[in-house]
Formats: sequence, C-alpha cells, structure tokens
Amino acid sequence: MFDAVFSKAVDLKKIFNALQDVLKEVSLDCSADRIEVMGMDNSHVALVNLKIQADTEGPLFDSYRCDKNTTLSFKVEIINKILKTVGNDDTVQMIADDDGRTCKFVCTDKQRNRTSTFNVNLLELENEHLGVPDEDYETEIQMPSAEFAKMMKDLSIHGETLQLKLDKETLKFSVKGDDASMEVEVKERRPQREIDAEERVRAMENQMKPEEVEDGPAEDDAEKKDDVEMDEAGESLEEVKKEMTQRTKAKAKKVDDKEKETEGEDPNLTRVAFTVAEPVETIYSLRYMTMFAKAAPLANYVKLSVSGEQPIIAKFPLGQEEHGHLSFYLAPKIDE
Repeated sequence: MFDAVFSKAVDLKKIFNALQDVLKEVSLDCSADRIEVMGMDNSHVALVNLKIQADTEGPLFDSYRCDKNTTLSFKVEIINKILKTVGNDDTVQMIADDDGRTCKFVCTDKQRNRTSTFNVNLLELENEHLGVPDEDYETEIQMPSAEFAKMMKDLSIHGETLQLKLDKETLKFSVKGDDASMEVEVKERRPQREIDAEERVRAMENQMKPEEVEDGPAEDDAEKKDDVEMDEAGESLEEVKKEMTQRTKAKAKKVDDKEKETEGEDPNLTRVAFTVAEPVETIYSLRYMTMFAKAAPLANYVKLSVSGEQPIIAKFPLGQEEHGHLSFYLAPKIDE
C-alpha cells in the first residue's frame, strides 16, 4: 500500500505546474524512502528528473508509507485540474492499493471542516528506463530562480535561440531576432548580510589587536629561555591571537545566524555565484529554457551546471537540497 500526506497542496501545485509544459504524462516511482520521476518530453529533447525524499521531518510530508515499490502513472493535466480545486494550505493525501488501478486523492482544508475526495484511474505506460547523466560538471552557476525566470521570459520575446557565455567574472545571456537582439550581463553578487557580517568580524579583530611597540634592546639569555618555555607550553602570542580570532568569528556567526532567524530571509534570494573551470560558450533552445524557468516558484535559487558538450542541468531544490529537487536536462544546439 502507498499512503502519503503532503502537508501543503501548494507544494504539489508548484511541482505539477512546472511539469505540465514538458511532460503530458508522468510516472511516480515510489519506494520506501522517496518518490522519483524520470521522463522525456514527446520530442525526446528534454529530460526531467524529480526526486522527493520521504523525510517526515522535512517540509513536504506529514506522513509517508510505501510497503513495496510501486509506480503511479497519471495525466499531468488531470492532476492539475484536481489541485486547482483545493487551497494552498490544504493537505493532500494520496492513497493507492496494491492492485495498481486507481489512486485516491483526499484533500482536506486547513480547518479540517471540508474534505474532497478524487478517484483517479492510473495509466498503464511502457516506461523507458532512463538514466541521469552522471558527468561531473566543473562549471556551475547559482542565481535567484525568480531572476532567472524573468530573464528567460524577457529574452524569449526576441528570438528562439539562447546563447550562454560564461567566464570567471561575467555571465551573459543573449538572443538575436529578425528585428532586434537582447543581451543580459550578470556578475557575481553576494548577499549584503554576508558582507556586513564580515565587516563586523574585521572590526572585532581590529579592536583585539595588541598595541604595536618598538623593538627594545636585545633580549638576554633569561628572556630567550622564557620565550622557549612559553612556546613549548603552547602559550605563544600567535596562538593566543589565533584563538581569540576564532572566538570572534564564532561570535559573529552566531550574531549573523540570529539575524537570519529574525529576518527569515534566505540569502540565496540575492546570491549570484560562479564556479568556472574554463570559459564556456554554448547555445540552447530558448523555448525549453523558458519552460524550465516555470519551476522558479519551487525554489529560491536555481543551479545551472554547464558544459560545452554535455546537457545543461537546471536544478531547482525543494526547500533544502536534501529534501529533493526538480532538474531539467537539455542538450546544446548545434550551430549550423
């Protein structure tokens, strides 16, 4: 038996909204520890990989039970129609017996005053056993997902082919159309909170620095002996300063962490970061990249793994990365 309760319907809404333009039918491969989807669009151009970890301590599930591995296949359109009828804060319970013919969706409002039940016939699909490319990418881009989505939407107005150029300092997206062209240049950007925290650490360190004194007369033998004993005892001035610096950094981190809890703002909402082994220049279908960008509401940020020869990976974490992710794979276009 399969029985999973999603704590908020909005999580499922975001997932299926992100899938609907790429996949018309979806198969959920359910096991004791996760739900996974592997699928390709009808043109066999884009690959989709969804992983939802069955961690009841995470934000997605209230409870999760899967007695044996099972596959639940649906039309994405049908699930979206069901989810449109429920509130964002409603719980959604999926129940499937071992016969594999139907799946029940039980949707309950936040106040537990109303329950809607849907019985969905499962599809019998011949699922291909698709593998996720396991190439190691040495070049990655992290940026706010909302910013990525807006750029893809703006660029798609002017053409169909997206050009990506990346070096260690600058990321450029560009498109050329018949009547106009557009280019967006992005540089690395750190959250202001991190910059402020580092400045506080430096200020604390400067306050702790001992006053500089001019060199005095040459030390006599007794003083040298005292220094040796001091070093042997591990009480040298450098070690004391090092320990004080570590304490200061730890204190500043606690202050910063407390501010994060108070503000409740994820620094990834503004962070732009590059990991670049060597400059990359490649082109992709802008239509598909715009489809992928519709997953932006799922996550505060997106990670783009880029290679000149391998597919680009657009990865949207579900909350924290250990809770799961929705990833899209798209091969570069050949510039004729």
